[in-house]
Amino acid sequence: MSGIFISYAAEDRERAKMLAQALEQRGWPVWWDRKIPLGKSFDTVIEENLARAQCVLVLWTSASVESRWVRAEASEAAARDVLIPILLQPDVKLPLEFKLLQAANLADWNGDAEHPAFQALLSHIESMLKEAPPSAEEGGRSTETAASAVSVPPAAGPVNRSRIQAGGKALKRPKLRHAALFILLPTMVISATALALMGWRLPTRVQLDLVVDRMSFAVAGDQPVDFPAQPLKFRVLSIENYDQIRFIPERFTLGSSEDSSAAVTSRPGEVTLSGATDATPVLTIASADRQASAAGRLESIALTPGSEVTLQAANSGGPSLTVRVDGEDLSTNVLPMGTLDLSATGTSIVGGDRRASDANALLMRVTLPPHAPYLAVQGARRPFVVSATLDSTEPIALAVGVRIARTEFLKQGPAGAPETAVVAPGQIGYPDYPGIAAIALRTTDLVGVGDLREVSLSRLNLDPERGGLELRLEGVAGKIDIVSAGARRDHRLSLFDMLWHGTRTAVLFAILVWGASVSIGAYRLYREFASPP
Repeated sequence: MSGIFISYAAEDRERAKMLAQALEQRGWPVWWDRKIPLGKSFDTVIEENLARAQCVLVLWTSASVESRWVRAEASEAAARDVLIPILLQPDVKLPLEFKLLQAANLADWNGDAEHPAFQALLSHIESMLKEAPPSAEEGGRSTETAASAVSVPPAAGPVNRSRIQAGGKALKRPKLRHAALFILLPTMVISATALALMGWRLPTRVQLDLVVDRMSFAVAGDQPVDFPAQPLKFRVLSIENYDQIRFIPERFTLGSSEDSSAAVTSRPGEVTLSGATDATPVLTIASADRQASAAGRLESIALTPGSEVTLQAANSGGPSLTVRVDGEDLSTNVLPMGTLDLSATGTSIVGGDRRASDANALLMRVTLPPHAPYLAVQGARRPFVVSATLDSTEPIALAVGVRIARTEFLKQGPAGAPETAVVAPGQIGYPDYPGIAAIALRTTDLVGVGDLREVSLSRLNLDPERGGLELRLEGVAGKIDIVSAGARRDHRLSLFDMLWHGTRTAVLFAILVWGASVSIGAYRLYREFASPP
């Protein structure tokens, strides 16, 4: 690996140089100066360094978002999961493919090493360049437990010297020690065992109820699942990274945004919109009737196991949902509810009175016939992104009983650092142990669950009123961390909790044995001191 690769537009070379020098001062190898050695081709050198990089920093500005090289390098880095986006301008409009990725905001950075966003960036880079040392938590806990479980012979109990001397007879010390053992040893053993059981936390079955405005998850199981669970009724729909969109119009008007006079009206056969291979194709669909409440419905997408899904909800001028899917081909249909206005970029068209038409931006007005009332969307590009402004004030079912392998509830904060995506109070419950009170979650809490086993999203709804995703997650988690007010707490149940609230008989039996042993020891001590000399 070659360390850090910086991707930037030529117009941003000076700021890229400042960043590279700041990173090199920390001793990190940085490849940024694109001077090509003699005998080497430009493409080959870049591809080699990009492929070897452990960390790829993409500097987004108004110039770099227009650069095909920067977009290509960013896509390659994202595919390898080594991408760190960096914003060098406050209002730069990112390509739709990268909008959902968290970015470091260095728009106001001038080289200050103490800048908060720069410090957060350094931490992120450091974690990618070197593997964190193995955690000693479990080893330390087991060593401590073993040490605390060792039985230490108790000291002899206090001796009443006046009784020893009474009548000229000495009280036998072994009898006192034996009696004391019946009290001290069981107390030490049961105390050490209780402490060990309280500190021994296990994977726990939980029921997590949350409302978030952003989440990601990986589909598990062995069967495809439909997402969303029901067609989405939309007012405006945007589809990015498609290969082809086919439809058979009954009436079709074609024109470009640059020359509206070029529009023609026809009754053609099949029309095919093909996404350009060297650009990111985007199609926006809206109703031609601006008074219409809805333009159409988006049918479900079949997600196969292993697909990575990121969802983002908002309620700004109406509920909206953005879905990004990695590791899955795009295949769905759009069913219009009237005449549609289509706007496409990075797209060529075949049909519609033109056997081949390629334009930077295409405008189309389409009316579909009853026998073929849909637009068929296909694509093998990854990731693809679908954004919809919805026409609903009622909760919309997105998923029911979807098995997942991992999930995350974080989003990018104003300074580029991750922050909680929780937008309403929630809770963590323990369905196997109804006697344990649920843990209340606040909107400021960072929620982390991991090491999932047999976990499913039993309910995932879009709540237009709160502009969030209302979900219930059920299953076994090996990690349940909540960071509240800067303090991290592990909310897995301990073995003591499980025994006390599950098989309480075993705990009561242990207490009974301890009580019996202590009673015997107390009785023996009484006999020793109460017996005549």
